[in-house]
Formats: sequence, structure tokens, C-alpha cells
Amino acid sequence: MIINRFRKYAIGFTLIIIVFIISFFLFFRKTQVNPVTGKKQNINLTIEQEIALGLECAPDMAARFGGLYSDTDTQNRVKVIGQKLVAVRQVSKSPYQFDFHVLADSQIVNTFSFPGGQVFITKGILKLLKTDSEIAAIFSHEIGHVIGRHTTEKLSGFNILEEFRDSTNSFNEYKPDQISNYIADILKLTFDKGVEKEADELALKYLIGGGFKPKALPEILKKLNEKSKELNATGFLNRHPVSESRIENLENAIEKYNKH
Repeated sequence: MIINRFRKYAIGFTLIIIVFIISFFLFFRKTQVNPVTGKKQNINLTIEQEIALGLECAPDMAARFGGLYSDTDTQNRVKVIGQKLVAVRQVSKSPYQFDFHVLADSQIVNTFSFPGGQVFITKGILKLLKTDSEIAAIFSHEIGHVIGRHTTEKLSGFNILEEFRDSTNSFNEYKPDQISNYIADILKLTFDKGVEKEADELALKYLIGGGFKPKALPEILKKLNEKSKELNATGFLNRHPVSESRIENLENAIEKYNKH
């Protein structure tokens, strides 16, 4: 009786060890080194898959927010601003294919980026951005998320990314429900303080490199935070939480840049 019980415990313990070893192996099999930041990340998609997914999802994403804003001048303006940021050395040397789009929704105050480089900004938030530097501030932060591979890292392990990882990279292989679920996951995504800090640090480099005013980033974050209720900016602030310490860190970093 005692021997049988001992055997059960031994078998159970052995199974736990086996599961742990397999999980450990699978975790590190998915570890990649970010080519820009040098950071080790638990990511289960290739950069090529990120780019392909972003391109495939872009039309569906636009449709969820009333389509693309119809004013050609506005679209061209944001693309020019975006391309100045993309021309910054660190961004231009990255493998991503950046493009910038204004969504027609004028009520929602938010901005999104897909892994791979597709960046979206709603008309609702664009109305609040008075200068090119303010627009560039929002875009540079989103570029920071793309280059930091924050979204893919956050979603790694989700079933939807496991399906994409096992697919062939061909656009035709992605089913409509896969695309829909992937977009839904991105829209629900929130970033923690550490991720936002890294995106902010990258954003300041891109703003300065692109010839924009870096102080526009903390200024627009403060504006959105102060007017969040009346502006319906809760979506943006949920995705990109703004705290006093975050603003202070940005202002201190800008002061250091100005001294150099």
C-alpha cells in the first residue's frame, strides 16, 4: 500500500518535471533578440510575418473606424510627417515597412500601430494636434512600439499568434476570422509602464532625428490626460497610461538631450 502510494507520487513528480522541461524548452525556442534594441524577447512570429499581417489587416482596421479619412491633403500631410521619422537612421535601418493612415472616426481619440509598421491615427485625436511636432510625437511613440516589437511580444502565446506562426506567410492563408480576432486583440491591448518607457525613449530619438520638437510628446500627453473625460480619450489613455512620473521622465530626458 505504502509502496503503491510512493509510486504514484514518484510518477506525478516525474510528469511535473517533464512538463516543466518541455515548457522551458518551448519558451526559449521562441526567444529572439530584437535587431534594434538588442533586447531578448519571447516572440513567436518572424519580422516577415509581422509585416505581412500588418498589410493584410490594414483594410479591415480602417473599416472598423469609418474607413480612411477622405481628405487627401490631410492624408498626405501625415504621410510626409511619418516619412521624416522613418528617414531617421535607426528607423530607416530597421526591416519594417512603415505607412501612416488617418481614420475617419472623429469621435474616438486614439492611435494604433500594427507589428510590421502600419500606423493609424483617428480624426478624433488628429483634431487635437495643432503642429507637425505634435503629430510626429504620436507617430514616433507608435514607431517605438513597432521597433520594440511590444505588441507581438505581448500577444505571444495567444492562440491567434500560434495559428499565424504555423501558417505559410501567404496573404491568402489568413482566414477572415483570424484577421478579425487578431485586430480585436490589438484593440484591447494595454501597455505597462516599462513598455511605455521604452517606446518614449525611442520616440524622443526619432523626434530629434526627424527635426521635430521633442517637448511636443510630454505636452500632448499632458493635454490628453487633463481633458480625457471631455475628449473621450479613455481608449488612448488605457492603451498608453499617463502618469506624473512618465511626464517627469520625458522632461528630464529632453533636458539631457538639450545639454548635449
